[in-house]
Amino acid sequence: MQHLYLHLQYIYLTIGQPYIPGEQFVCFVKDNVYLSIPYYLWDNCPVTQSFIYTVMSNIPKKCDVNDLEKIFSKDYWLCMLGADFKNKSVEKGQSMLDSTERNYSYIIRDELRVPEDNKRTLIDVLRWQVYEFNALWEKDNYDMTYKKLRISSYIAGFYANKLARNLVKAINGINSLTVEKLYKTLNINHEFILDSLKRSNLVSYKNGVNDDDIFSVLKYTFKGVSGIGENKASAVPVKYRLANPSHIGKVDCDTSPAGDPGMTGLVCPYADLYKGNYLAEYKEPCNWKEIQDSMIDEYRKIYSMESIFKSREELMGSDEGKELLEVLEGKVKNLVNNTVGNNAEF
Repeated sequence: MQHLYLHLQYIYLTIGQPYIPGEQFVCFVKDNVYLSIPYYLWDNCPVTQSFIYTVMSNIPKKCDVNDLEKIFSKDYWLCMLGADFKNKSVEKGQSMLDSTERNYSYIIRDELRVPEDNKRTLIDVLRWQVYEFNALWEKDNYDMTYKKLRISSYIAGFYANKLARNLVKAINGINSLTVEKLYKTLNINHEFILDSLKRSNLVSYKNGVNDDDIFSVLKYTFKGVSGIGENKASAVPVKYRLANPSHIGKVDCDTSPAGDPGMTGLVCPYADLYKGNYLAEYKEPCNWKEIQDSMIDEYRKIYSMESIFKSREELMGSDEGKELLEVLEGKVKNLVNNTVGNNAEF
């Protein structure tokens, strides 16, 4: 059994008798079902371990040949997914997949800094995350490299929330909905956006015209809509308030309020902004395919060498085998000597 999408190979699922061709294999059993895999692949790939655990956990009791065939069907796993939500059916499993996929917008896809084949669908993103879990876990969340200016997102968020509430009201009165009412639902007064910005303190405003007002445009805050410390300043971890070497050249290291240190400040006026209003250009870690393919190739080399040594031991067990082995080794030595002798590069 192999899973091409997850780049998993050399997994053997059998009934009644385990497939263990050598000591290099590890085997798992549930009732009468055996799952075998080379220990080298099992030990070096956490995704393989999770995959095997998932398969073994969902194997039906008293599994026979017919049940084993069902395991390889999509409908079986849709039922298992539906069972996690108290409804073991294909329809429930498919609806959960569809609802999850709907949460993946083109805006999120555009923000992800990974190759296109790792973000086409939400399932692609999940595969990338599980393989690169350790690398993503080691990212420094306090590094300004990964931060972006989000004022445009917040403004859009105010509008989207207002529009959503209006649409819910319109749907509740769908029986009496007219074109005029629909127009009023979609037509949101621009003053609503301005009022929302004033209440959120995202944009500072002073009725003055002196040169110092230019710095108000550079102000930033970690707080905001769905931000840290939005409702209670004391809930912000101390680490988020501390200075970080990545602040240099991006934010003013000398500007911080005494009452709420580390949460607000000034963006450096000459700081570079990159695609998506990020403060630095970076790429997410994404070399899991190369690592996985390299690990499989390494296993093949190890397995090939082991097979050669095993064959040599078997040949040495008889007189005919010894004679054949000596002839083969002699021919190989002659071939090497002739190659070295005729090639000037050696």
